[in-house]
Amino acid sequence: FSGALWTNDAFQVSTNKLTFIDLEVKLKDKATVFNRVILGQEQRAQIYRAFHDWIKECHESHDKQVKFSNFKGTVKRTEFAQKHRQTPWGAFNSIEWDGKIFKVGNMIKTQRSIPTVCGTIQRFLLYGDYEGDVFATGGEMEIIQEPKSLYGDKRVFPLAKLDRNTTPDGLKKFIAEEEAKLPSKLLIEWPNGDEMIQNSKVPAGSTIGDIKVDILNGKGESISKLPGDRGKRLLVEMKVIWHDKEGDKIITQHVCQHGGKSWPYWFRKFANITCLGSHSLTLQVIASDSMTNLPPSSFPKNKIKFTVTEGDPEKFTIGVLDIPLRIASPFQIPLNLQDNFGNPTKPSGKFDADLTSSGLEITHEGIQTKGNALIIKEVTVLGNVPSHTGKDFNIKVSLSGIDDQQTLKIRLHPGPPNAIVTVPSDEQIEIENGKPLSLSVQVKDKAGNLTVQPKLNVVCKLTGTSGLPTYLGDCSTSGKASLTGGNVVINNLVKPTKLKAKIELQHFKDITAIEKVIMVNPSSRAAAIEVHCTRPGGEKGIKLSNEDELSCVAGETITGLSFKIFDEGKRQLTIDNALAAKIKVNWMNKVSRDIIKQGLLPDIKAPNTANDTKFCQVSLGAALGVEFSFTLM
Repeated sequence: FSGALWTNDAFQVSTNKLTFIDLEVKLKDKATVFNRVILGQEQRAQIYRAFHDWIKECHESHDKQVKFSNFKGTVKRTEFAQKHRQTPWGAFNSIEWDGKIFKVGNMIKTQRSIPTVCGTIQRFLLYGDYEGDVFATGGEMEIIQEPKSLYGDKRVFPLAKLDRNTTPDGLKKFIAEEEAKLPSKLLIEWPNGDEMIQNSKVPAGSTIGDIKVDILNGKGESISKLPGDRGKRLLVEMKVIWHDKEGDKIITQHVCQHGGKSWPYWFRKFANITCLGSHSLTLQVIASDSMTNLPPSSFPKNKIKFTVTEGDPEKFTIGVLDIPLRIASPFQIPLNLQDNFGNPTKPSGKFDADLTSSGLEITHEGIQTKGNALIIKEVTVLGNVPSHTGKDFNIKVSLSGIDDQQTLKIRLHPGPPNAIVTVPSDEQIEIENGKPLSLSVQVKDKAGNLTVQPKLNVVCKLTGTSGLPTYLGDCSTSGKASLTGGNVVINNLVKPTKLKAKIELQHFKDITAIEKVIMVNPSSRAAAIEVHCTRPGGEKGIKLSNEDELSCVAGETITGLSFKIFDEGKRQLTIDNALAAKIKVNWMNKVSRDIIKQGLLPDIKAPNTANDTKFCQVSLGAALGVEFSFTLM
């Protein structure tokens, strides 16, 4: 502007009249007074304010290039650091420039910007207070940078940067070229083998090999970051997921960043996938900045589905047994086959079982396959079990072809009755006539252990003569018993006599009965009395008969009486003190024991009259029932 507009000749100018010499100094001098001439009248004013108002008036009146329409209100722009620049700003929905109308929602492209930006108009901004449409120069436009899948950021440019010559086809081509810079697909390589093939089936314990990954954009170029001035780094996430019935479970998860030209995205091998069932290996491109506008689904992803199956049998476990376990009672041992990682697996061939235990003799009848299990059939054990409450044993179980051994802990009880045993065990037993049979019995299992169970009743029957007792014993609670019954009595037994005894377990017909010979010997107890009489002048030691009549003279004293005692075998017994004490005579209350021990009887006084008789009796007491009598006449 010419200095003549705002100054007079009071201010010096340079020789070429392009600059003031002392204007700035005089402006700072408070004594300087400026007067503005308006319509021929001078008005005192501040040059700064007056100049600003003049410039504004010139713009509004003479520089009207852009029409701002559809006023939406006054806004505050907090992105400015200076508060006086934050407000007021008028917001408009459209502008008209050189006959072209631009509205909110239109897609535009910038010019003279590095880089060239394409975006969708959000609003037009003009500094100042407005109430409606206005013509103005300057102003700004707020856009959302396109494509949104790549950028989506809010950007503000001066209206001077607006390319008014852009065509729809040019915008479409520009967007396509921008989107071609985005990640498009993954290039996957397995440099060291162990490739996981789509829909494959692999055994448990398989290895996922090393994975080399390259990210390619739409042009087929390898990239490691998003395009644009901020260039967010691209990462690759690897997940191995087990699709369990109860829900998906992540087995492993790693995120890898690009390592440079010689070292792209690389995942080390992952070994020992052990869970059975459906799995998936996912390689997903993600951005390093979680605030990116690109959702994960817009990045390329590769998903390899595979199924993990059980491996070959490597070990086994022992299942549940039916209890109680008894000697000689067959039972089964279930074995559950597993691979090396504990997964149930099916038998892959024939197996032989080896069962060993200290103190047991074990047999079985082979192995049966049932699903994923093996059944050791008809296992029979024999061993010493000293108590009916049982005894603990450890059985070591091993299978041919499997390098594994398990220990089965069992509690073994005596088995079912298998035999009866007598004590004593002699085939011939001798007893005295008139005494009971003394015999104990035991019920044993196949291994010779005492066994118990209800109704273990033993009966012993004697044959050979009439009137013989039957003996019984109950072994239900202890496995053994003493047979009880009456005395064996054979009348008029003079010499040893044989009887047969049959001992059997009732209700157990398959258990062989025991037969024994019972030799019944005549009893050694007193069984008979002989009385002898020696008459004066007569024969010595005349044997009297029982209930005999002996003639005598009235009033005579009978002397020379003697006696002998015999047992059932006609063997004379020695009269000791015990036996002498039992001998009684009815003609004298008390008899000297010394006389009795000599085998002599006291004298007898005959009746005083010839018509009287005297009954005489010698006995061994009422309990023994042995007596001898005669009558004096």
